[in-house]
Amino acid sequence: MRKLLGLLFIGASGLMSLSAQTTDEKINLQLQEEPPVSKKKLVNDGDDVGIWKFNALGTLFNGFNIAYERKIAPKWSLNLNSVTGFESIGKNYSAMVGSSWALQSFAWKNVNFHQSLALQIRYYHNLDRRKRLGKSTGFSGNYFALEIKGGINSYKKDEYWYWQQSGRGNSFISAVSLQYGIQRKVGKRSYVDGSIGLGIGQVKGPQYRDFLIVPTLKLGIGLTF
Repeated sequence: MRKLLGLLFIGASGLMSLSAQTTDEKINLQLQEEPPVSKKKLVNDGDDVGIWKFNALGTLFNGFNIAYERKIAPKWSLNLNSVTGFESIGKNYSAMVGSSWALQSFAWKNVNFHQSLALQIRYYHNLDRRKRLGKSTGFSGNYFALEIKGGINSYKKDEYWYWQQSGRGNSFISAVSLQYGIQRKVGKRSYVDGSIGLGIGQVKGPQYRDFLIVPTLKLGIGLTF
């Protein structure tokens, strides 16, 4: 009887040891198969940390428009937008001037250059819902934004009407606004971004300074890279 009990005890101990060893091996295998989650994945759910955006629609109407957006937290990003424009407008026509109604030649030319920079801090508020629906949560979502904008307009104007007048100068703009927007990435290389908002701004020229309430309406359609 003592020998039988001893054999049963030894067998039970062996099984327990084997079970513990198997459990440890399974845990080690799971740890090896599950790599640590990178910071990039936590922030962007697999998308890039930052993207460049070329606004083809804005470039068509306002000048070369390009932006860079970078995630700084899972729901927060910084968006820096640059607009550079140059235009030369010339007009030549005749007008009836004076009591004699004589035809006089009038020529007007205006050369403008403008450059503006706008920095937004964006909060994408609906990323949790998009994630539950299985949609992209990188740079696609609805956002609230605080924007700070500054820029310069340079102009040169020449007029000819009996005498010659010319002038040139710079005007400066600055504004702060709150906005609400919707941005979606379309495929791998395109995007749509629209926003509305309201803010306050200042326009300062050589001899004037105006403070304005500034409504904002923006639409961006273009390429990402």
